[in-house]
Amino acid sequence: MIRSNHRSGLSRKAIQMAVQQQVQCETLETRALFAAGTGTVTGTLYNDDNFDGAKQSYEAVNAGRQVYIDANHNGRVDSGETSTTTNSQGVYTFNGLLAGSYDIKRVLPSTAYRVTTSTASLTVSSGKTTTFDIGSTRKGEPTLPINGAITGVLFNDDNGSQTLDSFETVNPGRVVYLDANGNDKLDPGETSVMTDAYGRYAFLDLDAGSYRVRRVLPSGYHVTSAGARDNATTDVFAGHTSLQDIGSTALSVVAGKSYAVSDSGDEDNADPGSTIFVDLNHNGFLDAGEPSRITGTPGAMEQYSFALKPGPYRIVAFDHNGAKPIGYSNGYADVNLAAGEFLKLDLLFKGAPKD
Repeated sequence: MIRSNHRSGLSRKAIQMAVQQQVQCETLETRALFAAGTGTVTGTLYNDDNFDGAKQSYEAVNAGRQVYIDANHNGRVDSGETSTTTNSQGVYTFNGLLAGSYDIKRVLPSTAYRVTTSTASLTVSSGKTTTFDIGSTRKGEPTLPINGAITGVLFNDDNGSQTLDSFETVNPGRVVYLDANGNDKLDPGETSVMTDAYGRYAFLDLDAGSYRVRRVLPSGYHVTSAGARDNATTDVFAGHTSLQDIGSTALSVVAGKSYAVSDSGDEDNADPGSTIFVDLNHNGFLDAGEPSRITGTPGAMEQYSFALKPGPYRIVAFDHNGAKPIGYSNGYADVNLAAGEFLKLDLLFKGAPKD
């Protein structure tokens, strides 16, 4: 009960107004302190296709999916728990969180899926935004690597380009192994895995180092991918996933590099950006339907390759300066590919253009 203080000369109404003003000031002060002590958590939900626990540019996002704060840590969203839905970019946001620890979880499409990213509690700091992406994949696929890892896809390299094109098919149920002794065959005791339904394989928890990744081939096939044959190795670094796709074909292959040769005759300058094509009609021009490549990165094991049926072919090359290959006065090389042959053809260019 509020009593008038007649001695001070204040009326009951004046005292009530003073008390209300004090309460309002305390309320505003409390709100200000609350706002200053909050933070934000935001992130993206995505399909972790290579199960490396990190969002890659080619991995799709999950729009319209539920994300929640698991207050009782039981792994499911309960009545009263704060939740939100990802937007069209797969992004979710929780604003106004008091500083402290939170378990951020997502609702998975079914029990056939699992989360590949960290499930540890997040610490929210006052005035800060914490980013926490959540990747997921189907159960039964490899788990997140602890040290390093090598992953990739096995595919039918129909055109010999050494890359998986949209029209090429993958190889499920095939054996991939780490060739420890370098003899290009799977020996007892060597680590091996089987590709899944999508042609994918993974070697996980690998120590940092170099590994020879090889596949068991069907009879009559050979590997086109330069990184998975001959003396090639794949480097592994702790906490990182190295990618090594492996293409193969039963066709014949011609492949190699192009070099810009200095005036002194040195052949140590790789020449990227040259056009190499198969001149099927021998007219000296790149026509529609003729296989062609633009040579790739300097230092690459091979810069161009073609998968072709056995027979005679004319391989024509022009570098970005218009020079012709040394020894090929007309700027081409004629080859005759035997069935199943893998022909290495390096093309050497003079530094100055020729007529």
